[in-house]
Amino acid sequence: MHTVDWPALCRLFLEGIIFNRYVKYPFLIRTMLFVY
Repeated sequence: MHTVDWPALCRLFLEGIIFNRYVKYPFLIRTMLFVY
């Protein structure tokens, strides 16, 4: 029987949201400001 490790999935999901919000977006803004 396959059991899903929900805490690990939730942690990965939250870490992905935090990574996208605080790393990717400022990086895109910084590169856009650097280009223009």
